[in-house]
Amino acid sequence: MVIIPEYLLRRRHYPLHIYISAINEYCTDPNKTQRKAAEETRKRFGLATFAHTTLGRTLKALCKIISEAGKALSVADGAEGGDECTEKSVPGEIAARREHARRFISIWLHGAGRRGFESACHAMARRIWIVFQKLLI
Repeated sequence: MVIIPEYLLRRRHYPLHIYISAINEYCTDPNKTQRKAAEETRKRFGLATFAHTTLGRTLKALCKIISEAGKALSVADGAEGGDECTEKSVPGEIAARREHARRFISIWLHGAGRRGFESACHAMARRIWIVFQKLLI
């Protein structure tokens, strides 16, 4: 068994907080495009590359985990369903996906501040792993 820190992600080029920052940037402004959020992420972290498609794939992966976690918690609590984070790419469902991710991230980042952002991202990933044995993204 190989144990790696939660901020080093398999098959990902950047640390976790960069992906979460990009998703947060995109999801908190409904008028911002994925291209613009990716460009701002590149500039903020001094990256040579960070594509809007990377942002889209990462957002989709995060929403899948959020949905699975919500369903598992609903079943454990005796409720039906759970928050849905859809897979389709029609405009209304993209907005729902953005809102779903925004709410989830804001819970973890509430009061984190600039210095605590990375720590909040690590705590989020750690908690998802401990409870669901799944990678965050």
